[in-house]
Amino acid sequence: MRPPSATPCRLAALAAWACVVGVAEAQTVFKDDAGRSVVLPASVDRVFAAGAPAEILLYTLAPEKLAGRNHQPPAAALPFMPPEYRALRQVVNLPDRDDPKYDAELLALDVDVYVDYGTIDAAGHVYAPPDLPFNWGPRPPSVNRMPSLIWLAYVARGRPFDDEFREDVSRLFAALYHVTPTAAQLEQLTGD
Repeated sequence: MRPPSATPCRLAALAAWACVVGVAEAQTVFKDDAGRSVVLPASVDRVFAAGAPAEILLYTLAPEKLAGRNHQPPAAALPFMPPEYRALRQVVNLPDRDDPKYDAELLALDVDVYVDYGTIDAAGHVYAPPDLPFNWGPRPPSVNRMPSLIWLAYVARGRPFDDEFREDVSRLFAALYHVTPTAAQLEQLTGD
């Protein structure tokens, strides 16, 4: 029996590091969840995550970027968080493509990036992770979340999807899915 590879763990650490390093100067075009081409800001300072999985990832990778929460942590969790992240503004009504009155709370936060691991369409920039070969977000909850760490590190920092991103995703796909994506497949994944 072959020993397990440490590559996925290294890539997750690499994704976290990529989120900590400086912001790219160039802007990049990104296809949002509604299929619109939008410009990812060169500098991302305020991010809101629509669901707990994305919010937890953002908190772990770039807590200073969180503009608000979609839920308040329980009182027992607060001592485990730095004081500045304990009382972020809560958005109770997430945007709804069929009823714009639900957009007001999010729009009031004045976010640069809105990350949704679901399929919501809302005003502003909505970023949803790729979904091939499996959704990189919470469905199904499995190793498919690992490429999401790399993706989120780029989106949260406003960093364009570059050669390093493509190499990291390719190595992760080889380790997890036993295939190395082609250049065209990587473009399909990122909407480039």
